[in-house]
Amino acid sequence: MMFMILGVGLFLLPILFRLALKLRLGIPMLYAVLMLTAFHGWYQAHTALADGIFFALGSAGGLAGGAGHGGAAGLPRPAGQGRRRVRHRHRGPLVTVTPAPSAPGSAYRSF
Repeated sequence: MMFMILGVGLFLLPILFRLALKLRLGIPMLYAVLMLTAFHGWYQAHTALADGIFFALGSAGGLAGGAGHGGAAGLPRPAGQGRRRVRHRHRGPLVTVTPAPSAPGSAYRSF
């Protein structure tokens, strides 16, 4: 029974790590691991400060993840206003392209 629980835990661990990194919570996760292992004595002496640092890191990571996945405050952008990332034919680096305003009779297509 113990080996089964350990096996399931080791199976879920990489999934949880990937999820934390995708949500931009890698640094708070590293901070928590270091505080509970390497700096345990300091953590016990300064619990309020350590918890405040941890919550600040988690909040900053959550805000960065939220802004990165949907713009400001997670709201969708209006049609035609935004940026696109395109890869040109020569397979160079990604380039951010801002669409030009469409004028009647211009060659630019409205997004």
